[in-house]
Amino acid sequence: MTNQRLFSHGVFFNFLLFYPFVRFLAYNHYPLFTFEVVIPAFVTVCLLFIIAFFASQKQSRLALMYTFLIFWLILSLKSIFGFGVVALLALGSLILYFFLRAVYEHLHSIIFLLIVGILVGDILILVQKHGDSSLAVHRSTPVDHSGSGSVLYFILDEHIGLDGMPQKMAGTAEMRQKLADFYLNYGFTLFPKAYSNYYATEDSLPNTLNGTYSVVHQEFYDKRKGKRFLSENKLFTTFKEKGYDIHVYAPDHIDFCNDFVSKCYRYNKNSPYAIFGTDFPWYEKSWILTSLYLQTNSLIRDLNKYTGNFAWMPKRTGAIQVIPDLFGELNEDLKKDNGRTLYFMHILMPHSPYVYDDKCRVKPFNQWMNRVEFTGGVPKNTPEGHAERLRSYYAQIDCLNTFLAKTLEGLKREGLFDDVTLIVHGDHGSRIVLNYESYREYADKISDEDLIASHAALMAIKNKGQRTGKINNAMGSLTQIVNGFLEGKEILDDAHPVLYLVLKSGKDDVMVPRDMVRF
Repeated sequence: MTNQRLFSHGVFFNFLLFYPFVRFLAYNHYPLFTFEVVIPAFVTVCLLFIIAFFASQKQSRLALMYTFLIFWLILSLKSIFGFGVVALLALGSLILYFFLRAVYEHLHSIIFLLIVGILVGDILILVQKHGDSSLAVHRSTPVDHSGSGSVLYFILDEHIGLDGMPQKMAGTAEMRQKLADFYLNYGFTLFPKAYSNYYATEDSLPNTLNGTYSVVHQEFYDKRKGKRFLSENKLFTTFKEKGYDIHVYAPDHIDFCNDFVSKCYRYNKNSPYAIFGTDFPWYEKSWILTSLYLQTNSLIRDLNKYTGNFAWMPKRTGAIQVIPDLFGELNEDLKKDNGRTLYFMHILMPHSPYVYDDKCRVKPFNQWMNRVEFTGGVPKNTPEGHAERLRSYYAQIDCLNTFLAKTLEGLKREGLFDDVTLIVHGDHGSRIVLNYESYREYADKISDEDLIASHAALMAIKNKGQRTGKINNAMGSLTQIVNGFLEGKEILDDAHPVLYLVLKSGKDDVMVPRDMVRF
């Protein structure tokens, strides 16, 4: 084999391995020419050229390497394959291996055409999606209103309610008191016994915003406009009809930005770019980037479900940087408040991973924790892991309240606090469970404690002009409390608390009712 052919095989090896990684970094706007990218990339490139040299000595080795790299490329470019599809692809790779051996004389040309096809296909996709971004800000011209009081609506993802906290766990009493003091001192009405009828955000939020109790999983989405484009939103429609501007600040998990939204600020719920400005050494950044990239691979992600949430292999960046930026954007907008705007924020805190300590310092990545130790089969925690996760979760709540306090104090400085209405709630519980998640499969097995941890949600409301904090001990769902408040109704105890459970397997879109335990 000529030196030119040897060199080209080395180039092809590197393209097939690195192309999805470079694509991953570019999509997330991560600079390519940084130490954490260039140094490990250089070492890997050299290693692949050495491998290409030895593989080229034998026909079967070369075919095997190309088969593996093509298999890896497919799994990396398309990250939503189920295990069955991965198995079929593996079988197809076996066939591909024998095919590549059979056409060995033309192998160089075949791989070259494959690479050209990949590049052309990606260019066509980029042209089709021109203008779309994982982080985007859209603005329309605001309407000038006579001031009558804006509304700030905060969704604090995975924030448990006060009475839903595990009372016997260390730190709970202190955190419960901190939260009560925080909201009562700002004049909120607290609902310690609020709960979500649903376990997942994609069902909880649409039903809360629409004032409904749907038994159809993900009913309110128009998937023709995106994976989770919320096509029905009674809350937004009501405020728009009243002449309000609507500003949305939310992750890319659910698309709330319909045509009449005045401003749409989107952020990536898992952004590698978030670590760019951190103080991690370059080699730690390099490992975090590699780990996040590997999690986009279908095979790696599925295998990792059954090997535990290893602290040395982070899966998400969580709230790092995106939440400070989010609050910064909101605080700047509030300085220009027109007195008649709905500010709607979906905040991925205190949602796992728990990356901030109680002083809002980013923790070392090997201390980041997800809400459960094992994600495959039946997600669960050991008693020790459960307690450790709660400590990290409470610390992240402390950090979140620091951001919230800055916004609330800013409203006071701007003279807006008394004139605004504030609605703050979780979308479900902490979901830090010991044994079972709240799915249909486990409806008869889940303990009261795990059920409460999964569904008890923070709820706090400050009406315009309200200055005195108070507690309403009525047990009610998010849908009942939010819509009751907006309609001016008294919030009374729910006579029959109920949950709607979906199959974890996703094989059935119909949810079944289950009584919610009183707490």
